[in-house]
Amino acid sequence: MLAKRDIQWPCRNAIQIYNAIRRISVEMIGGMGESCSPNHNRPGLFSSSVDVKFQVSLRSRHAHLDSRSTALAVSMMDNDLELRDFANVTRLFPLPNLVMFPHVVLPLHIFEPRYRQMTEDALAGDRLITMVQITPPARGEHWTEPVPLESVGCLGKIIQHERLADGRFNLLLLGRKRVRLLREIATEKLYRIAEVDILQDQPAALPEGPARAELIGLFRQLFESQRKLDPDLAELLNKPVPLGLLADIITHALDLPPALKQRLLAESSVDRRVDTIRTILRLVTPGEGRHRPFPPPFSVN
Repeated sequence: MLAKRDIQWPCRNAIQIYNAIRRISVEMIGGMGESCSPNHNRPGLFSSSVDVKFQVSLRSRHAHLDSRSTALAVSMMDNDLELRDFANVTRLFPLPNLVMFPHVVLPLHIFEPRYRQMTEDALAGDRLITMVQITPPARGEHWTEPVPLESVGCLGKIIQHERLADGRFNLLLLGRKRVRLLREIATEKLYRIAEVDILQDQPAALPEGPARAELIGLFRQLFESQRKLDPDLAELLNKPVPLGLLADIITHALDLPPALKQRLLAESSVDRRVDTIRTILRLVTPGEGRHRPFPPPFSVN
């Protein structure tokens, strides 16, 4: 078992986010049973989209993939050195209505044959998979294969997996970097592959302290108006994490429309991401001007 001093804080923070959001999600869907079905009208402020849309078994997710008790999950080093050999070619995992962000941990249940093959190849290699949202079809139209994809996704690394007897997998995927899809590469694999560019954050132009303090204050106020702040999340918010990381965590936690989350994923400017999230929080936080419903009815035009 690793000593606490040997664990770098970025990955430990990602695990804290996972634990905190996991407990929020379980609280929100607690009466829905083992296999959850889509419910786009569910109440609440904080995102449980992974549980709802992926039909993740709560028993598997909590009993077998408990990141708090797994040395592998906490020993992954969340730094650029682990991507030094990345050749800018990545496996694609397209899904509708889901936007993954760097620094967060996403639980996934893999059952389709093409994505079982993708998982096998990832585990045998660099453990990298890019989550990318399927572009929504126009009103009245339906998807046809190959489904159209958004231009920006999130490169993730498998930090824990469970291979089931029938060939399915349960995974924990740690978001690593924003990536822009450049072109798809022809392949005989069942899944899709693309050449990508890693998108680095454009640092904030002004001192981060005031913006960080306001974001945390608004988020706490909104969060605590609904429920007690989770201990893992409270500890995380007390740390001097980079402003871009903080904005991504808050965006992940809030149940925003997928189109708006996609815009925030595609935005490499930390200042612009922070301004957008700050505007949202001001609109929906009690006591901050006229309170509006959540999620807010933002236009994506």
